[in-house]
Amino acid sequence: MGETLNLQFGCREDGSFELQVKESWSGHSVKGDFIPPYTSRQLASLLKKLNTLESDDQELREIGRRLFQALCGATTADISPRTSVEHSVQAMLRGVIQRTLRRRGTVALTLSFATGCDEFVAYPWELLHNGEHFLLASGVFTLTRALLRPDLPSQCELPIYPPLRVLYIGSSPSNCIPLETEQSFESLQRGLSSLIEEGQLELNRLEPPTFDELVRYLNLAGGASAFEDQETTLPCYVIHFDGHGAFGRLCPADDCDEMNDADARRCAGCQTLLGKVKPQTYLCFCDDEGRNRYIGTTSLRELFVSTDVRLAVFSACETARLEENGHHKPRRAAVDATLATALVMAQVPAVVAMPFSLQDDL
Repeated sequence: MGETLNLQFGCREDGSFELQVKESWSGHSVKGDFIPPYTSRQLASLLKKLNTLESDDQELREIGRRLFQALCGATTADISPRTSVEHSVQAMLRGVIQRTLRRRGTVALTLSFATGCDEFVAYPWELLHNGEHFLLASGVFTLTRALLRPDLPSQCELPIYPPLRVLYIGSSPSNCIPLETEQSFESLQRGLSSLIEEGQLELNRLEPPTFDELVRYLNLAGGASAFEDQETTLPCYVIHFDGHGAFGRLCPADDCDEMNDADARRCAGCQTLLGKVKPQTYLCFCDDEGRNRYIGTTSLRELFVSTDVRLAVFSACETARLEENGHHKPRRAAVDATLATALVMAQVPAVVAMPFSLQDDL
């Protein structure tokens, strides 16, 4: 049995926050207050610590429980006709979890963030812990973040014409930590084998895994130079990047390729001032000699927005990381700096990415 649980964060006129939860099993919806469990400074410190892999299991449980308790905040109103104490956010969350674990079903958690709630996107919701289980580690919960923006079209026609292409990009530069891209490609090939055999899908591999080759491929098969999908015999609707990712400030000096922390003022390698360099997500492609070449969010967004790509998968560290931007109003994150959100804002319908770092063998 599969269910969906939609949790929508909203900002009220008085600056406080609310959480609306709707479950698919009963159709009930409830609203409650959401009191942020972390200040902006505490969140920045927490994310930095999580990214350095310094936290132990007990610490991760405490973070997860704190996030779960924040979701279970005080109820203000039930938006269905039947108002009841049992229809609180806390009761609904616990009821769904208990029912799912008892019936061995699945629940798709969708966290939606309205304008004014950008900071909450960066919370490590993957660690949600109800006091007994890490929800995602239980194997029956999935988690998706969605950005709600009034300036984006509410409906968007995105037709798919099979057969279609999937492009795999396995990039393991010679001067970076080696990655098992061959195993990843073989796994993807096995998973898609039935569609390939039926002629519904063609799996391509980018060789060599350079950015220039990606541009050439998308011009030929990705619709980058075509006005309509029908002009491409087998449109490339899916990009799967498997490689290294990084978030920070790339030194602009010609003879330096140092990736610096997002809050760095000077380059750690050559001491060049970084004040005018915007922190953003980078993917590690190969250059013509097989060494690392950083390609930033800005370049990738400009490329993907003109293509047929409907799904982008980034098996790469920090490709969904959000960074607080001090130049904005409180509780507003720099959502255009990270690759995942930049592509979503550019109307690529679906992006799967990683907010933190992960060892390749895991």
